[in-house]
Formats: sequence, structure tokens, C-alpha cells
Amino acid sequence: MSMKEKETILRQVDVSVGRTGVLTPTAVFDPVLLAGTTVSRAILHNEDFIRQLDVRIGDTIKVSKAGDIIPEVLGPVLADRVGREDELREFVMPTKCPSCGTTLIHAKEGEVDLVCPNVESCPAQLAGRISHLASRQAFDIDQLGDRAAIALTNPEDQRPTSVETYVPSTSKLYRSGIEVRPGQMPPSYIPEHDLQLPPPQTPILTSEANIFALTAEQLKDVYVWYPVPIVEVRTAEESPNKKVHRKIIGDSGLFKRVRAFYTSPAKLGEEPEPTKNTLLMLEELKKKGPQAELWRVLVALSIRYVGPPTARLVARRFKTLEELESATVEDLTAINGIGIEVARNIVSWFTKAQDPNDFRGQTLRMWKMAGVGTSVHEDANIPQTLEGLTIVVTGTLENYNRDQIQETIESHGGKASSSVSKKTNYVVVGANPGNAKITGAQKYGIPTLNEDEFIKLLNGNA
Repeated sequence: MSMKEKETILRQVDVSVGRTGVLTPTAVFDPVLLAGTTVSRAILHNEDFIRQLDVRIGDTIKVSKAGDIIPEVLGPVLADRVGREDELREFVMPTKCPSCGTTLIHAKEGEVDLVCPNVESCPAQLAGRISHLASRQAFDIDQLGDRAAIALTNPEDQRPTSVETYVPSTSKLYRSGIEVRPGQMPPSYIPEHDLQLPPPQTPILTSEANIFALTAEQLKDVYVWYPVPIVEVRTAEESPNKKVHRKIIGDSGLFKRVRAFYTSPAKLGEEPEPTKNTLLMLEELKKKGPQAELWRVLVALSIRYVGPPTARLVARRFKTLEELESATVEDLTAINGIGIEVARNIVSWFTKAQDPNDFRGQTLRMWKMAGVGTSVHEDANIPQTLEGLTIVVTGTLENYNRDQIQETIESHGGKASSSVSKKTNYVVVGANPGNAKITGAQKYGIPTLNEDEFIKLLNGNA
């Protein structure tokens, strides 16, 4: 077996629902060290992919890292199945959405991917869209990550089904985790007498429409369910560095309810206060929404197949949301680089948004009221000096971080790729470049540029 491959046990397959409703199975296996990091999960793509791999829950499997980055399952170790056949079970994709219970469908006839059609109110899809609109390629709100998105849209996620796994916030014993000594098992949990689960919460957001109207007061009483970890504690005498060492070694199966956006009062009678991140999130939403370029707004709307490169092309032709609302498929396909399917998706989204009761219509109306997508930005006319070029960057640059270089390439009409192929036009090389990308450039005879040469190309002086 290659040093870049490891064997481990496949324990289960989790199925998640993305922001576009597509279901993705993920392998969960015993942690292994690969290419310098510990991994315990890998994407399995779809049911056909799992069937082709022929992996079963309980199998010994081979895992590696594609390009030394992305964990992947290579297949089962068939020899280890002998005598264990009864212990293994095949994975079957669900027929109902694991988030909202809606019957699943295929995205298109003949396609293998399963999709939840409940676009408007599926909690997983909504949480995914909220997290996506805050991403670096959309409104760039650092404080609005996956956890905050779930708290806003689905605060009862991971809610216990009974008091047997519910730890009230008043229990000091479980406040920071169940502490155990090396080799020790956690004690059995016995709920308090007459303990009851708190009533379910109503989500603050039921669509993306009111994201820019959020206030601190609305977030005051939002709670989320948080798993109570098992924490191994080593004394100074037992620890190599002679300090008390705390390490999370697993989940206890218990859950506690904690404030999502406010601090818990230190003393009885004190009022909770919004956290620093909460205040920053609200400030960033208020500032960045109206200031965002149209292409960022289009990315934030989660229209299928409309990523940053496509959104930039559209935003060069249509300067505001109001202009784009009346665009036809013919108008969009007249733009070099916009295909018929993307054009239809855009027109379909804005057509549905004409219904004021549709969540798209509500979103469009509320965002425009907040000033989002209504102003023309000067940088909409950035010279397209990299148009038609695919560029890979490797190593550390002096004038750009990873996000800045990608945005610079795309804003000048180019495509920023993460891997070298025959279609790559240039490889920009900074300090401490990756061997795989340099080797790829040599293999395909692709020109390499240093940072100064890239800037000349960017300015049209190459």
C-alpha cells in the first residue's frame, strides 16, 4: 500500500442537503493521518459512485488525498470481508429529505443526483443559502458562517428527542464538557427530576429576504443545541510538557442549549449582552449589502450555475438588479460565455420573483429596499486583460493573498483554477510553490510567470 494511502473502518454514511437541494453522501470513518492532517470524512458524491466503489458500512476501506488536499475513498479491502459478511450492510440513499421530510426527486430525467424540491422552506437549503450569501465571493461577512446561519434558520437542529440526552444550562458539571482521566469512561447521565425539554423556537429567518433588516434585539433569545464533548484531562505530571492538558476525545451523546448571539449573564439578574461577533455581523450586513457590486449580489442569490465568473459576465452587461429583471434568454445568451441553460436559470429566477408571495419576490423587494444591487459601480468596467485565460497560482505572493488573487484574475476576465491541466494558459509562481503544480506546468509545457510578470500581463503590457 502506498504511503499516501491508509486503511481504516467505514463507520457510517451521512447524507447532507446543500443550498441547491442536492443530496450528498459523506463517508465517516475512523480518523487517519494523511499528508500531514487527520481526516475522518470524505465525499462519496452520489449513489452510483458508492455502488461502483462497492463499499459497505463496516468495511475496511482505503483512503487517500487527491492532490494531497481532498480526502477520497479508494475502495474496500476485500480480503477483510472474509468471515465478516454478516456484519456489513449496504448503504441506501433516503427517499425523503433528511432536513424537511419532502419526497426526493431526480434533478433531471436520467440524472443520478437526488434533490429536495422544497426550495423555499427546507431548513438545510435555507441555511446553506444564508451561509453562501455571506461567503467571500458574495457579501463577504466573516461572522455569518455555517453555525450562525443554522441559528438564524433552524435553531432546533440537533434538538434531543427526550430529556434522557438533555443537559440544562444550569448544570455546572457539564458546562465545558464531561471531564475524564486517561482511560476513564464518562459517568452515566441521570436527568434531573421533572426535567422537561424547552419549547421549540420559531426561526428568525424563513427566507433570505430579511437578512439585511436583522437587529440585535431580534437575536437576544436565539438558542442552539450544542453537543456536550468528552474531555480527557491529563495532569501536569502525566503531560509531556508538564502542563495540564485538555483534549476533546469524543461526543457524549448529550446536548445542551446555549445562546447563539448573546453572552450568558455571569450573575443572576444581569442582562445578556450581544457578543462582539454579533455586533460585527450586523454592522457588516448594514455596510456591505448596499456597497456590493452587482456580480456579488447575483452570486448571493444562489441562482443555479451562477458562480463568480458567470456573475461577472452578466454584471458587465446589466448594471443593476432592475435592469436584469427584464432580461430575456436571448439578451443573456448574446453575452459571450453565457450558455442557454444558465440564461434560462437566470430568467426563471427573476420570472418567479415577479410573484410577491414567492420567496424570491420577497427577497428581491427587501434587498432593493435595503439598497442592495441598486447602484452602479465604477469597477464594472475593469479592462478584461485576462479574458479567455485560465491561470493557476502556486506559492505565496507579496501583493495578493489567496482570495485577492482569485478575485483579481476573475475581475479581469480570466478563470482562476486550482489545478494545472492542458487548458491552463499560465502558472503564476510565488514563494514556496507546490511541487504538483510546477510539475504539471513542465509536463504540459505551460509558461510560468513570477509576480511582476503577472502584473504586467494584468495591465496589458505582457
